[in-house]
Amino acid sequence: IQRTWRGCRVKRKLHVMAIAATRIQAVGRRRRAGRDVAIQRNAISTLQRAARVMQARMHSEVHCFAATEIQRIWRGYRANVDFMVTVISAIKVQSVARGRKVRQNFATQLKGIRALQVIGRVFLVKRKMCRVVAAAITIQRAVRVMITRVNRDAECFAAACAIQHIWRGY
Repeated sequence: IQRTWRGCRVKRKLHVMAIAATRIQAVGRRRRAGRDVAIQRNAISTLQRAARVMQARMHSEVHCFAATEIQRIWRGYRANVDFMVTVISAIKVQSVARGRKVRQNFATQLKGIRALQVIGRVFLVKRKMCRVVAAAITIQRAVRVMITRVNRDAECFAAACAIQHIWRGY
């Protein structure tokens, strides 16, 4: 019973761990999406700010500054996007590797649980067979006693009849 209970607890714990991993991944994806949106908004705000500055100052130095600022912001944005793509790819690879490892561990544990179940079933069958054999032996003893009594009663009856025949004389 304890082994079965431990097996149930292990299965439940593995199920809870799988659900927790799924939730953690969902939270990570949500945060990553939020960061991407925030980065894009920040880039758009910076571009708009730079465009407003450019419109406010119309002479050549300002145009040059605005162009340089826009280029700087665009290059920074592209670098951030490339970095985020790299990070997301690394997270995905790690996630796949961890998932595979968890599945392998689960398969190993499942094999162990199945082996324990087989051993438990064999034990229960052997114990039941011992009880069946003991019951059969008890029944055989009772039948032997009954047969002995019947034979003894038949012999006593035959002896009594013989005595009566001799006594009566016929």
